[in-house]
Amino acid sequence: MLDLYFFRHGECEMNLAEPAVFGGRSNNSPLTEKGVRQAELLGERFVRENWSFDEIYASPAVRAKDTAVISCSKMGVSLDKIVIIDELQERHWGDYDGKLRSEILTPDIILEQQTNFWNYTPPNGESLSDASKRYQGWIMNALLPKKGKIAIFSHGTVMRCFLKEIMSFDDRFVYKILIENTGLIQLAYNGDWRINKVNDSSHLINLP
Repeated sequence: MLDLYFFRHGECEMNLAEPAVFGGRSNNSPLTEKGVRQAELLGERFVRENWSFDEIYASPAVRAKDTAVISCSKMGVSLDKIVIIDELQERHWGDYDGKLRSEILTPDIILEQQTNFWNYTPPNGESLSDASKRYQGWIMNALLPKKGKIAIFSHGTVMRCFLKEIMSFDDRFVYKILIENTGLIQLAYNGDWRINKVNDSSHLINLP
């Protein structure tokens, strides 16, 4: 049995600017004070519930790496056990990254996005389909042959896209799935997929 634990990163500075701007990759955006605390609470949950992982992977984005380091260090995990994987990055908005949506989203672009939702590609960026294939491809090739418990620290959009792919639901539901900062999607694979948890953020219940 393969158990996959997908964690969204903690709150980062770019999250505070969204949805007014296209956050996209924003790989250098650091965790906020709240984001650090979210990661600490996640790590405390790991210890309290006696969690352990056979392998740990993280996106190269600062917010994802730091969430992995802060939470897993609570379990005494050596930092060299956290493997950085480029394919786990968030969707790339290309030329739109960091720009105001009000400046980019003309009526024509809005219509194109709505008409070609899954395959709309911003200039020098990725469509949802592209991002999903990248993310899913790595998981299927690198992890599916394995067994054990594996943690993946990454990003909300690509996590939801992966869920869409394995469950074959309509692509327009992707943005209707809530995944809070440090929220968990837990999946199991044993020849077929089973969803155990979606947006499990019980460790944040006492966060102010």
